[in-house]
Amino acid sequence: MAGNGIRVIALGNYRADRQVSMKRFADLMVDSLSERGITAEALRPEAHLGRLATQKGEVAKWLGYVDKFILFPRRLRKFIARMPPQERNETVFHVCDHSNSPYVAQLTGVAHLVTCHDLMAVKLALGTLEGPPVRWTGRRLQAMIRRGLERAANIVCDSDNTRRDLNTSCEVRCANIATIRLQLNYPYGPLDGETARHRIGALVPDDGRPMLLHVGNNSWYKNRDGILRICRRLKERSGRPMPRLVIVGAPMTAAQRQYLAGNDLEHDVFWLAECSTLELEGLYNMASVFLFPSKYEGFGWPPIEAQACGCPVVASYGGALAEVLEDSALTADWSDEQGLSEQVRRILSEKALAGDLRAAGFKNVVRFRAPKMIDDYIQFYKVILEAKRT
Repeated sequence: MAGNGIRVIALGNYRADRQVSMKRFADLMVDSLSERGITAEALRPEAHLGRLATQKGEVAKWLGYVDKFILFPRRLRKFIARMPPQERNETVFHVCDHSNSPYVAQLTGVAHLVTCHDLMAVKLALGTLEGPPVRWTGRRLQAMIRRGLERAANIVCDSDNTRRDLNTSCEVRCANIATIRLQLNYPYGPLDGETARHRIGALVPDDGRPMLLHVGNNSWYKNRDGILRICRRLKERSGRPMPRLVIVGAPMTAAQRQYLAGNDLEHDVFWLAECSTLELEGLYNMASVFLFPSKYEGFGWPPIEAQACGCPVVASYGGALAEVLEDSALTADWSDEQGLSEQVRRILSEKALAGDLRAAGFKNVVRFRAPKMIDDYIQFYKVILEAKRT
């Protein structure tokens, strides 16, 4: 077998859940390992009963649970049972998203690990993180995930912050826990002005104002309401043309649209539902400031993507963001909207500060370039397999 006797089965997410970042991570692992000559393939739950649901809702969710937690474990057991003994001894099953940790129950006889990206949902269910209430079904699901992590033989965390959360939220039994930080899943970088403008084309018409950019969905922890309030502060106190806020991500809620109308911000906020990776790279290059005041992050890809393109970052230090950004960005608590708006104003008005932050961002992002993450995972796979053989 190629790859020094290592085969990796990456257990990915249920496609119908549309967890884009987790799909990117699983695909990145398979592609990068294959490039190193390691036999790697993805195995994920298929939508069998889930296809019967005509639209999203409670029925679709429960049919999905059957696909993920009843049908797929059976398939996984059969997959392992069919493996020849020698092949089984050279295979690592990598649960690429901790939300699939219940699959660990099927992996007790084989080498395996779980990558833990964040414990936000677990902490919400336990009541140790302030956020929206969790329903009974959500608490049961997070309890299953917690038990899966507690049964895992090996765990990798994306950040030291997630590792601390793991130790305080779960009764972890395994001694083999490592921190392996994520790498950029695309080689983002600086573009010349003409190329960047061509990339975004008619997506965001140029009106001559500086661009304030945010990338993220409408989840509670992304703090989109706070972003809109920061935008209002900028408009109220700015002595120059208000920068235009461009948001890439899920649609705004009715309440958010009403907020824009009530605060005369409708022409200052531009929403873009989705864009290609090349278009996103163009936006990062065209933006004057990247704003990311999340309440909590397990890691946080967008700020370092922005830094890779030379865009100064203003962010909160919630969750893992403090260690991901270190001193390469201007930061404040997510609730300090006055402070965050002032930091945006400073970057827009102080060219020297903007230049210093661009340089600091380029230096910081080196830590998240390939191939360090893959090197660390390959070494971890070897440790796992060696321990399994002894």
